[in-house]
Amino acid sequence: MPTPSQLAILTFRDSSIAGAKNAGAVASLLRFLTDHDLTATWATDRPVTWPHAAMVAADQPRQELALLADAWSPSNAARAAFGTELARRVLESRASGLALSTLYVSGTTVPHRDLLVKYGITAVGPLSADEAARPASGMLRLFRADGGKAAHGPTNASQVRSLRWGLWELPEAIDLLHVGAKRARRALRQAAAGGIAHLTVDLAALEAGGRRALARLDDVLRLMVELRERGQLQSRTAAGAVARLTRRRVTIAACSILRRAA
Repeated sequence: MPTPSQLAILTFRDSSIAGAKNAGAVASLLRFLTDHDLTATWATDRPVTWPHAAMVAADQPRQELALLADAWSPSNAARAAFGTELARRVLESRASGLALSTLYVSGTTVPHRDLLVKYGITAVGPLSADEAARPASGMLRLFRADGGKAAHGPTNASQVRSLRWGLWELPEAIDLLHVGAKRARRALRQAAAGGIAHLTVDLAALEAGGRRALARLDDVLRLMVELRERGQLQSRTAAGAVARLTRRRVTIAACSILRRAA
């Protein structure tokens, strides 16, 4: 059986405006994921107006809806403006029956963490602002919990990180179509050896990339299926990965206290 850290998180990103163009791709991907017992997180800037929200929500918790901040929240957004837009998107989604607990952001700082906690966000997924600037050695920028300068570490060494107040940060996501299938496959194999592979796919780029992009994605998804069937990897949504890993930390801490008490 896989250990709790042998996880793959797959996230699809889409715009609520452009989403209608990707209807065929979303339906096909959902069928593939369902047929092969894989999970995914679907991040969009305004879930309540995203055309595919109902399809994804119908398959929760295997599929997760998440909020994508880039379209409405630049990295230097003022607190008041950020809070207004966050509240609007989260509250209108929940009023429509769409659960949200994960936010995806670009850049090196998680914005206004207390507001995220206030509106029920428990997981933050960092997206690389420039994959081309990433070192070729496979090193990965990790955000410091204090919001300071980024540190570095190997891809399979990072776990979820506590940002206080019940807010957790995922390892930075690798853009599958940007870095290519070879690197994405390597990330999955590293995760199978003990770590987390966090892969993301832009649905607009997938549509624009045609057969070549689809072939890359298919190649990576089939490796995920292979590793899962071997018992070497588990597929989790962003929220599911945080729940699993943080639950394990609590269990380990409780066991340590009991051992000391004995």
